[in-house]
Amino acid sequence: RAGSALSAAVVAAAQGQLAAMGDAAAEAHDLVDVLSRLSEPPGRADVLALGAHNFSAIASQYPLMLVAFSVRWCARCLDLSQQLQRASIFLQMRQPAVPVAFAWVDMDVPSNAKWLGSLGVSSFPVGKLYQYGVLSGTYLRGPSALEIAQDLMQRAEQVADENGVQGSREETLKQRL
Repeated sequence: RAGSALSAAVVAAAQGQLAAMGDAAAEAHDLVDVLSRLSEPPGRADVLALGAHNFSAIASQYPLMLVAFSVRWCARCLDLSQQLQRASIFLQMRQPAVPVAFAWVDMDVPSNAKWLGSLGVSSFPVGKLYQYGVLSGTYLRGPSALEIAQDLMQRAEQVADENGVQGSREETLKQRL
């Protein structure tokens, strides 16, 4: 507790000092924000944590999966993580034509290094789309949760049509009427 309180006090003091520094403080503030989050757990309840040890087994279960390859200390990666969590919640409410999963891979985990190389992932953040565990492309949409969710709703319809899945969203709506 004492260490946590001290860390909070250091972060608060740094933020207070940065506020007085003007425009240059914006970048430094991002750094303080990232540093304050380094010790926090990912907290992505609706986003699966994947790595070399479980990727194939989990990804092969989903007709559509967006995987974010990122690191914990990157401000853009942290923002993307929050957007993925929001998009996941949005999609749960919208009920896409096929199950859509969101996942992230921590590129800083040493046991993932060789595996990431075999996937051709060397920069961050980067998103990749998978269909039943097979790479279907690099994800270039976003960055907001709404944009991600809307795009994946459309992609889920396409996957449902390609695979002849009964009960696509349009069919479900017709049945309700």
